[in-house]
Amino acid sequence: MTRTRFDFPSALSSVASFAALVVACVGTTTAWADPSSAPPEAPIAMLEQVGDAYEAVRWLPADQRPAALDQAQLSLAKVMRGGLDDDRRWAARFLSGYLLFDRGEYQGAGDAFRAAAKGAPRDWCDDAEFAAIQALEAAGDDVHAAKEWPRWEKRFPQSTLVPAARLAQAWNALRRGEPAAARTILDGLARSHPWMKPDASFVLAKATTDYVDGHPADALATLGPSPEGTKAIYLRGLCLVAQGSLLKAAAAFQDAAERDPTHPCTIARCSRRQTRS
Repeated sequence: MTRTRFDFPSALSSVASFAALVVACVGTTTAWADPSSAPPEAPIAMLEQVGDAYEAVRWLPADQRPAALDQAQLSLAKVMRGGLDDDRRWAARFLSGYLLFDRGEYQGAGDAFRAAAKGAPRDWCDDAEFAAIQALEAAGDDVHAAKEWPRWEKRFPQSTLVPAARLAQAWNALRRGEPAAARTILDGLARSHPWMKPDASFVLAKATTDYVDGHPADALATLGPSPEGTKAIYLRGLCLVAQGSLLKAAAAFQDAAERDPTHPCTIARCSRRQTRS
């Protein structure tokens, strides 16, 4: 099986990349496997179809996604009651974790990811355990997750997800009100993986650390004159407010809202503005 890895997954991992994983897992047969021991074709085909359906969910209007996720979960449960071999069962559990996560069932998602890790090939254990920690964070258990990230890196020091795990640790520290810890983590990441420094995800984390630590000028310098993405633009607006540049800040907030009016940051800003009016 040819493996595709994305170093910096957004919201767990790319939906498309995981669907590709499911297709890869269910669409190939181990070369030395006994053909007589292969599972029935129907469950395999159905697992591939559930993976395709999950990938398609992201294209649906927001109000249609919950029902589509529910249907995909029901279909996956049916598949898992069928004749899947171990190689495909761990992939099904991994997919179950993604479905549960997107449905907001974070504890169940974490359990599914950990179950997948137990049966997954070594090459995929790090992904499954990574996702399990992200489920902890999504559930609001940052304290527990903060302890799990170093354990994860100790188990998988060669994983290509190490930079993403370091970034996750930095954000975790920021959410817990520890910008100094976040800065230490990011400085270490810049030394160990210098190619990360211009990456938008690193820039946003570093600039946020500067802002939270009371250094808006440093944050603006880190972001540069043309921040990349809605979050970075919104952060620029916050930094400008802190410096008293209200007109420039308003322009930044407007830019963020126009780029993504559904983003929680822009919605919160608009709600506060309406409340004051």
